[in-house]
Amino acid sequence: ETADLLAPCSLLPEELPSLPVLIQGDPLADTGWLLSALSFNPRTRTRYLESNGTELITDGDRALRIRPDQSVYYQSGRAPILKISAQEETPTLREAAVGTGALLNTVLPPVSGAALPYLKSIRQNGAVTNLQFDYQVGGVPIRFSGGGCAAEVTLTGTTVTSLILRFRQYTASEEQSLLLPLPQALAVAARDP
Repeated sequence: ETADLLAPCSLLPEELPSLPVLIQGDPLADTGWLLSALSFNPRTRTRYLESNGTELITDGDRALRIRPDQSVYYQSGRAPILKISAQEETPTLREAAVGTGALLNTVLPPVSGAALPYLKSIRQNGAVTNLQFDYQVGGVPIRFSGGGCAAEVTLTGTTVTSLILRFRQYTASEEQSLLLPLPQALAVAARDP
C-alpha cells in the first residue's frame, strides 16, 4: 500500500535518520557588520526608526530596512554598488547563481551558525534574474512556518537591485531529534499535492 505512494527511485534507510536539535539565536544583535557587508557606512547618521519598529538606513539613494522580525530589505539606487561578475551585461544563469551565492556567503554564514544557504530557484526574464535561497543544516532544508525563503535577490544585469534577507541563527545541540517515521512521512507527502 505505501509502495504506491513512493517515487520509483526512493531510498529507504534501515535506521531512522536523526538530526541535532537546533537552538535559535539572535543574529542581528549588532548590525555594523551587515552595513559593512552591504557597502554601507557602519557609522552612518542617516538611521531612522519607523513607527512599526523598522530601522531605515539610507546611503545616498540606497535604502536598507531592518525589521523587528530579523528581515532585511535592501533597495539599490541609481549608482550600482552591489554587483556580481559576468562575461556579458546579462549574466548566464550559472554566473547569476555563483555570483549571488558568493555575495550571500559573505552575509549569511557569519551569523547563521550551523545553517548554510542553498539555491532554491532561479528565473530569468530578459536582463532581470530572480533567485531564491533557503537555509539547510547537514543537507536538510529548513522551512519557514509562514512560507517564504531565506533570501530573495533580484539582479538587473549584474547589479543587485533588491535583496530580501530573513536572518536566522541556528546552533546544533547535543540532543538528537528523530525525523518522522516512514508511515507518517508518507501520509504527509500524500496530502500535499
